[in-house]
Order: sequence, then C-alpha cells, then structure tokens
Amino acid sequence: MIQINPVKLFVYVAVLFLLWALYSGGYTQIPKVYKPTYLWLSFMVLFSAFIVEALPWWLLMKPVDQSISLRDSFVSIGISIFGKYIPGKLWSIIGRSAFLSHRYEIPFSDVNTRSIKGQLLVIWSGLIISGIGLALTRISHNWAITVISILLPISILLFTNGINKVWHITGKLLGKRPSSLPYITISQVITLMPFYFLQWFLWCLGFYLFVTALIIQPIPPISGLSFALAAVMGIISFIAPGGLGIREGVLVASLTAFGIDTPDAVSVSVASRLWFLCGECFFFGVAMLLSPRNWEKKNEKSCHPKP
Repeated sequence: MIQINPVKLFVYVAVLFLLWALYSGGYTQIPKVYKPTYLWLSFMVLFSAFIVEALPWWLLMKPVDQSISLRDSFVSIGISIFGKYIPGKLWSIIGRSAFLSHRYEIPFSDVNTRSIKGQLLVIWSGLIISGIGLALTRISHNWAITVISILLPISILLFTNGINKVWHITGKLLGKRPSSLPYITISQVITLMPFYFLQWFLWCLGFYLFVTALIIQPIPPISGLSFALAAVMGIISFIAPGGLGIREGVLVASLTAFGIDTPDAVSVSVASRLWFLCGECFFFGVAMLLSPRNWEKKNEKSCHPKP
C-alpha cells in the first residue's frame, strides 16, 4: 500500500487552492513600474520580513522541545504558507503544527496551541502598528473603533489568565477537560514582540517602497502603515481565503485617504497581492529546499542501521 505523508498532501492541496484563488480573482495582471529601483528594494525588504517570521515561532516552540531547530521552524512556516488560501483560514496554522508534530513526535495539541498563540500575537502586533498609523494620519474614527474593538479581546485572551479559569470551569460543568488557551507571560512578551514588530515594520516599509515604484506622485512614508491594517483585516476575515478582496478593499480606502486617485489606488492594491505573493513564493521555495530529505522524523535517520 502506498503511504502518503499528510504534511506533503497538505502542501499540494494548498498550492492548488492558491492557483485557483489567483485565477478566479484576476490577480495576475502586471502593473506599470515607474521606479524600478524602489520595486527591487521593496522585494528585498519583503523577503527580509518573511525570514524574520521564523524567529518568534522558533522561540515559541522552545519550551515544548529544546531540540527544535531554527531551520525546521522556518520550514514549517514556509511549506504551509499557502494554507491560508484553503477555505477555513486556520490551515496555515495547522500546517506548521503538523510538520513539527510529525518531525519531532510532539503531541499535535501542544504545538497547535502555541501556533494559535503566535497567530494571535501577529494580529495583536499588527493592530498596534495600525493604531499608530491611524493616530498619526487621523484617517477615520470608525477605523480606530474597529481596531480597538478587536485589540481589547485579543489582549484579554493573551495577557490575562482569568479567561483560562472560566474556560476550565465551563469544561468541568460540561464534563470535559479542555486544554489551556494560549496565555502569554510578560517574559515572553519582552522576548517575542520585538520580532513581531520588526516583521510588521519591514512589511509596511516594503509596501511603501512598492507603492512608490508604481505611483508617479509622492506619498508620505506613513502611508506604508496602512498595509498592517489591511493585512490584519484580511487575516481575521474568515469568509475570504487569504483575505482576498478584504485586504485590497482596505488598501484602496487607505491610499485614497492619502490623496492617491481611486483608479491608481485600485491598481496598486490589486498589484500588491501579486507583490506579496512573490514574497510567499520565496518563503515557500526556500523552505522546500531546506526541508528534510523525504520529510522524515528527526530520529528516523539515527534509527536506520548502516548498510
């Protein structure tokens, strides 16, 4: 009987959904570039942001298994990056957890809890960056209310342990034994948050350089922070795989608020999907090159007798 590695199967399915999403959404048009130097700089910064992403995930996994390598942490994110385009929104989180759980023989629930925590920290730090951008530009009170209404419950979930007590009491009443929700300590915040903020800063800087490459008129650097708001809205929109359409809509509203004509704003927002996808493909390609041979478990090689 042919055995199929479930992680490999997940990767193949995710790529198929990505291709379908791009084709059906019309995201394959290449825009006119006015400043090629800025475009290449935007890609350099974009690729750097994806490299940084592996660091906090590796640190999050350290308490679970000290033997997890930074390389495998990078691979786990990279090979599952297209899972966001599978309907359900949580497949990229599950994919990275499944890879490390399989490779290091760690209970999937332990890894996935930390993966959820990492995703919440990405959203939380992105909202902070968004809030800074809104405060500096004063674009809309409605956006400020939206950011605060999302930021508060996530902050309570991450930084207080009271919700875990309620969760366990509820579980006992229902006759179940629930696992702990992703609570984070102050020491973890101090260790992890600089990396998450750096990642968002690089994404926003890269977006600003990208817009500058496609627009003749000058725009303020603060406009780059609008990418954080758009990306977060795309992440939390469960109805849109990969945030398709949601992220672009927020970018159009933000760019027009900075004085960019609506047709140009629409063109740039759609093109930004292709730009960001290049970064995701870079991440995916490097992860596949670095992935372990035959995707074997960490201790499999040592268990095989030498010929």
